[in-house]
Amino acid sequence: MSAGPFWSRPAVRRVTEISITMAFWLVWVYLILPLVNLLMWLLGVRLFVDEMLVQGGYVALLAELRTYGLAVLGMSLAMLVWIEWNQRRYGVHNQRLHSPHPLTSFEQAALAGLTVDDLAALQTAQCVVLDFDEQDRLVVRR
Repeated sequence: MSAGPFWSRPAVRRVTEISITMAFWLVWVYLILPLVNLLMWLLGVRLFVDEMLVQGGYVALLAELRTYGLAVLGMSLAMLVWIEWNQRRYGVHNQRLHSPHPLTSFEQAALAGLTVDDLAALQTAQCVVLDFDEQDRLVVRR
């Protein structure tokens, strides 16, 4: 049995859709950036290129790089300690103690408000029309 053409597989289709969506968002951002820069200029926001490259702001950044690095390292260590503490404290509770018992066809039909015959038809049919009656109960149309 063939899985169909390469491009119709769910994983390929999902990756393709995400790629196309991201491409169009990037084009939109590229086209809207001049307007954003104009609005920022009107509001008095100075540009990164002017501050860092033209006026030499990167020198101050390099001088503070050690301080920034230590701050990032400290935050990372705090996050790792917090993760480890949560794993030790709550990790043992992250599992089921017992599996729920499987339902019989009669119990499934009773929960859905159907007859056992309607449930069997639902399980075997390729196309089913479902509806609700006046009391909002599920009805299987054949």
